[in-house]
Amino acid sequence: MIAIIFFFFIRALYCQCWFSSIIFSQEILPLDALNIFVSGVIAVWLGWYITRKLTEQRFLKEFIIKDICRIEEQIESFEKLINTNNATLQSIFAELNDLKHKIERFDRTTKLTLFSCNDVNYLNIYHTKLYKISTEEINLPADSRNELQSICDDFVVCLRKIVCKINNM
Repeated sequence: MIAIIFFFFIRALYCQCWFSSIIFSQEILPLDALNIFVSGVIAVWLGWYITRKLTEQRFLKEFIIKDICRIEEQIESFEKLINTNNATLQSIFAELNDLKHKIERFDRTTKLTLFSCNDVNYLNIYHTKLYKISTEEINLPADSRNELQSICDDFVVCLRKIVCKINNM
């Protein structure tokens, strides 16, 4: 659509012999030179400022997203552990403890970067659910494993919602 409008504009200028009536002046006015210089400086400064701000924001977003990726890797590690037959209570405690530390680190990072999201509270709720179910019995029955898998899936979905919110801020 823009190309069509541009075509008709150029055609109208050509039909009015605008191109053949252009006269170039050999004079350079000091005010024109100053205007070009000031416009150039403002354009360079504005480009630098916008680029710097975008780079800073992207760095902060990547910083938070790395913490989220670590949490997701820990959840995957926990899922592998509960799906094995030799999962001990000690190994489950260790995995859940690592997960809790990563959630706390993520929470502190969000407070440092002034990113506010209510979904961070859900991470603690999901961790508590995982802890309650996985530490009830030494040998996890199939029902508990399925419930833990469902909670892990919800946990990961919540993390991905947070990533979407981060990218939209």
